[in-house]
Amino acid sequence: MPRHILIGGVVLLGDLILISPLFQALKKEFPQASIELLVPNGWAEFAKNFKDIDQVFEAKTNDSNWFKNFRKTHKNRWDLGIVPWAYHLIPLFYALGIKKIRSFPDPKNRRGYQIHQKINLPKIASHISRMTLSLCCDSEASKANYFSPHFDLEKIKNLKKLENLNSQNLKNPYVIIHPGASNPPKVWDLKNYALVADELKKMGYQVVLTGVGPEKNLTAQIAYQAPHCLDLAGKTKLHELLALISEASLVIGPDTGVLHLARAVKIPSIALMGPTQLEIYGPHPDFHEMSQSKVLYIPDLPCRDMKTMFKHEIAGLANCKRPECLYKDVKCVKPFQVSDVMKLMREIL
Repeated sequence: MPRHILIGGVVLLGDLILISPLFQALKKEFPQASIELLVPNGWAEFAKNFKDIDQVFEAKTNDSNWFKNFRKTHKNRWDLGIVPWAYHLIPLFYALGIKKIRSFPDPKNRRGYQIHQKINLPKIASHISRMTLSLCCDSEASKANYFSPHFDLEKIKNLKKLENLNSQNLKNPYVIIHPGASNPPKVWDLKNYALVADELKKMGYQVVLTGVGPEKNLTAQIAYQAPHCLDLAGKTKLHELLALISEASLVIGPDTGVLHLARAVKIPSIALMGPTQLEIYGPHPDFHEMSQSKVLYIPDLPCRDMKTMFKHEIAGLANCKRPECLYKDVKCVKPFQVSDVMKLMREIL
């Protein structure tokens, strides 16, 4: 039985949150083991709040000095290494002397000899959390359901006391609008968000706008049209954003890591899912509170024609990852009406 297990979590925020049921499954499979997580640089304060994670390490994978020091300090520490999708981590795990590396096959088979235990991907795609659970060899653990919250809510309570949040003019109850996304076609008309914000104010809610630094231009446009909004874009670190979301009445935005985060801490959400596939990335009854996880989605669009996930081609996939839409009117997002969002808001609030 392994004593220390390292999971490769150097992925995008949404992907890290979606694989978090694996942490609970591994703890179920190996209850005496220390479950440890490798995350991007600067994410440790955030990631240590996941359920069943005992220790977090930050990675600077492009820094050779970090690699040398990390290897020198931690070589032969881990009995088992799990690499869900971040295949670039396999050589690092191998160099660390991890006794058994478990992963899906490298899609180009460049690192196949470094994987000690290859787990076959399902022939038909399913929700990403469910597919990731197949890396748990215990069939009972891999087939179980792991309902949100996927974070330790007691730990998160202390985060709300951080200076950055206390210094803001934050009032309860509040609703978060997170308009930005890494993929531009996911972004809904900002005028619509301003109208939604105005309606929320009438309902008695403070509206908080969030986003990373480069998304401040989006939140600024909403705040210009709805000046009552509190614009915190670029002002919160990731762990502070986690604390902010954990006490919100509702989170509204496109299919991004922030909406995954809301579902993972069991906060009501409305996701405007455009290019991405609902069945793979959306809320799922095995992992989320479906009555509070609302989605606007147009199924069966021919432009969702990409069949790969992390460079694996799997039957049943239908996504669009284009940086620019094929159509002028963005058929997957533009048809959503303000009235559609308001209807879901009233159901929840």
